Amino acid sequence: MADDGCFAHSPTLPPAPWHRAEDPPRCAASESPPRPRR
Repeated sequence: MADDGCFAHSPTLPPAPWHRAEDPPRCAASESPPRPRR
């Protein structure tokens, strides 16, 4: 699940405690299309 490191932003999981609501989401992949896995 943490392959792309976006697991913290999953709609099913609660917001990570280490992620501040004030700071913008680090995971740009959440809005961007999934990158091809190498």
